[in-house]
Amino acid sequence: MAPNHLFRTSLMFLLCFWVAQATAAERAERVLPKTTKGFISIPDVDVLLERWNVTNLGKLTNDPLMRPFVADLEAQLRGRLLPMKDRLGIEITDLRGIPSGEVSLALTQPGGVASEHAIVLLLDVSGQESLARARQLLRTVQAELAVRGATRRVEAAAAGVQLEIYRIGQDEDAHDAVYYIHNDLLVATDHRAAAEAMIARIEGRQDDSLATLVAYKQIKQRTAKADRESHIRWFVEPFGYVAAARASQGGRRRRGTDISKVLAIQGFDAVQGVGGTLNLADEGLDIVHRTLIYAPRDERAEMGEKYRLAARMLEFKNSNDMQPMPWVPAELSTHLTLRWNLSKAFESSKTLVNEILGDEVFETILHNIETDPKGPQINIRKDLIAHLGDRITFFAANKLPITPQSEQFVAAVEVKNAAAVKKAVEKALTADPNTKRHVIGDVVILEMTQEAMDEPELPELIIDDPFGPAELQFEVPEQGGQNAAMLPQFSVTVVHGHLLVSNQVEYLKQIATRPAKAQLAAARDFVAVQKALAKLGSTADAIRFFARSDEAYHVTYQLIKDGRMPEAESMFGQLLNHVMPAEEGPRKQQIDGEKMPEFNAIRKYLTPAGFFVQSIDDGWLVTGCLMSQR
Repeated sequence: MAPNHLFRTSLMFLLCFWVAQATAAERAERVLPKTTKGFISIPDVDVLLERWNVTNLGKLTNDPLMRPFVADLEAQLRGRLLPMKDRLGIEITDLRGIPSGEVSLALTQPGGVASEHAIVLLLDVSGQESLARARQLLRTVQAELAVRGATRRVEAAAAGVQLEIYRIGQDEDAHDAVYYIHNDLLVATDHRAAAEAMIARIEGRQDDSLATLVAYKQIKQRTAKADRESHIRWFVEPFGYVAAARASQGGRRRRGTDISKVLAIQGFDAVQGVGGTLNLADEGLDIVHRTLIYAPRDERAEMGEKYRLAARMLEFKNSNDMQPMPWVPAELSTHLTLRWNLSKAFESSKTLVNEILGDEVFETILHNIETDPKGPQINIRKDLIAHLGDRITFFAANKLPITPQSEQFVAAVEVKNAAAVKKAVEKALTADPNTKRHVIGDVVILEMTQEAMDEPELPELIIDDPFGPAELQFEVPEQGGQNAAMLPQFSVTVVHGHLLVSNQVEYLKQIATRPAKAQLAAARDFVAVQKALAKLGSTADAIRFFARSDEAYHVTYQLIKDGRMPEAESMFGQLLNHVMPAEEGPRKQQIDGEKMPEFNAIRKYLTPAGFFVQSIDDGWLVTGCLMSQR
């Protein structure tokens, strides 16, 4: 288990276990180095826990019906936090009652060297009681590591600081864990040089801290509210985090196309940082989150372009017209709409496709689609892309009773010339013998079934997950092999001025034949979420999202409870099965759902939510909320 697992699971443990006396000012951003790649901070643990307990999610975790499951989940998460135990000899539960102020956890890249990595834990221990407990913690660590056979030494560092250093493990797996308390700050890290470098910043003698990093400064300045303290702050430098996380596992060891490298080459490294704030029980809402994706203009871009190569596809346009389409039903779980320059995105994808496939094949693929006698025989650019608009809508709903096939969704793209798109779609799909034709009045729906399909030869893709295992691998069959389709079936039609694609033909029939009059837009919970988002700054947005959390989680919850999540044909379930394939047979479920209560017993805690994204000169602002009541 690698140190990067800490960032996925730390928050839950912070919420569940840490109790502190909070008053001290934030210091971590001025102590951590400028080469920090991942960072999470809780300025005031007492306030966080107090606010969490009054939210619906807090009430959910405290509900006696949920306690057996929560306890089991906590035990599993404790196992996921073994890197902290292994690397530092400390568990999150060991920190209960110690910090008097800010608590932070970081993954850093000492010296900016790609092969280096360090976990850093910082606790503000100002005050006699907190300081005494911190010293007791170090004695507990000493006893724990002695049992594990670690050797201890004490060495002097700058400013008279005494470093307690433990050599943990043996041979090539051995590493140092370093601890000290200086100026009311407890520091624990698994990197000696990183430990010493922080001393000068603690004393204010060196100014190369995270607080001076442009991306971090911009994110903090533009996601914080001047009139209130954030309950959680976080920051990730995406490509640097991937490098540090990879280094923590000994470097990249697999063959294949490195997707993180591909994305950097293709200009996505314009994203210099992602981070923001999260507040609980604030502004009349259960949760308010503000995130900045900081991506200033790439100086390497061509004249007139903001980004370069494939990153040019990141062109999302703010619009005042983001209300749901009148034919979108009110009975759904999630709804998303966005404005995206599809034509530019299509053309910009050319270099990305060529980079992944390792050859100049994009135009060849398009040529073959147009000329192959056994293929669709359409000109993708002229017959399809040229007739698409910039409005995309996605929505999903549940089909009862809950089964692996319960999730039904529709993806819709606005069209500028419906007749031309109809013609192209019909020509492309009817060339396949698996296509079924459904005619309802003047609506024609084409259904494709893909129980097993021949796959072309593709390279092995190595996908880095910044909040999970350092490397995930998509299994791609050899040429001529058989592979389960991502969507076992899909259906297509052109109606309501849109090209519609659905995973279930019966659902698409309902959508295609329903009257075009306001439905979702008039729903009371939808209106309430839109009003909340407007108060948070929603005006002209590039993306807008709405969710009924109870409906959105219902399928996943029930399938986990029934032990059938690996069978799910939902988008999430299929993604899990493709990203984490089993060696033999179906993938095994990782979470034990036997202790979960019936869904209707906890539905009341799951309130509506929403967020909006606004394109700005140097990236995107994401703001969202979880409602405090139904």
